[in-house]
Amino acid sequence: MEIIPLFNAGIALLGLLGLLLLIRQNRLARQQDQQTVLNQAPHHITPPVSRWSQLPKVSFLVAAWNEAENISAHINAYCDLRYPNKELLLTVGGDDASLQLANQYHGVDEIYVFEQEAGLGKQKSLNRIFPKATGKIVFLTDADCLLESESVEKVIYPIAIGLEQACSGASKPFDELMLNPIVFGQAASQLYSTLQMPEYSPGLLGRNCAVRHDLLVETDALATPAPTGTDYVLAKELTKAGVEILQIPDSQMPTEYPTSAKEYIRQQRRWIRNVGLYGNRYDAVEELNAAIRTSLIGALMIVFPITFFILGAPVILAWSLLFIYALLARYRYLQVASAYWQRPLTARDYLWQGPLLILDFIAWAQPLVDYIFPDRQNDW
Repeated sequence: MEIIPLFNAGIALLGLLGLLLLIRQNRLARQQDQQTVLNQAPHHITPPVSRWSQLPKVSFLVAAWNEAENISAHINAYCDLRYPNKELLLTVGGDDASLQLANQYHGVDEIYVFEQEAGLGKQKSLNRIFPKATGKIVFLTDADCLLESESVEKVIYPIAIGLEQACSGASKPFDELMLNPIVFGQAASQLYSTLQMPEYSPGLLGRNCAVRHDLLVETDALATPAPTGTDYVLAKELTKAGVEILQIPDSQMPTEYPTSAKEYIRQQRRWIRNVGLYGNRYDAVEELNAAIRTSLIGALMIVFPITFFILGAPVILAWSLLFIYALLARYRYLQVASAYWQRPLTARDYLWQGPLLILDFIAWAQPLVDYIFPDRQNDW
């Protein structure tokens, strides 16, 4: 009978030691963040447009589906861009008023609107309007983004002056969403990853990237089938052709972010699933393994609590330490984002990280089911 109390005491001691090690590791990581993430954050100097040696035409390509709430603001933001030599090609559809609203701008300031067929998808829709683009540079973005001169110019400048072939920026929430703890938590995690990316990375963000027109023609990248992984497939097709993609993390496009659990899970699930579905096609073994590993971690973190009553204290201890480890990492992301964007943190920001972490586990695990059932693989 004395064995059980000793066993429980041993588990408690292990838990305390594990917690102390996590706190120490997190403190060291915070110091590292200050040195390598914030102090060395890339900053690309872009001169005023009037001083550029060349101003090649830029074609903005956008696929909009059921974007009635955003389409007018998106087009108006395009019109307000400082860059003078540009055109906007929109493929628009849905069962709301998106097409009607967009058509009001057709033919004005080189804005051209084309109707998008139901079920066509983003990749095929963009490929259909691409032949109509006359710019030497193609800028890809989304209808729920507000095009911003500084962000756009940072991405197109290296291509315009002939230094680069493709560039990709980052994103940030709309100003009014920055105060939302759910949104800020998402943005903080993305910012942390973005700031640590190498200067050239085989990936791009489809809401804020630019590519030379002739490269898209030569590689036929937009014609490659990609029901849901448009950004991932486009980047892989370019890198397969030997194109290096310059990463410009300080070009941050204001955009919509999920504000509900359902939207957040759907987005995270799709992003991970895309790598799992297409990584093998491009022999991206490390990325594929990382996606599968992430999904397995999510599944384990969901299943572990179910075994508490069977396996007892050791499982509770392991799950708790893993959860705390992930939670402390999220707190670090918040602190980096707070310093970078000069946005003070609140108690609500910290309190929401636990629920967001649970949502992450759910989203990470779902692709494992998607891989088994093909009818789930094209869910947007």
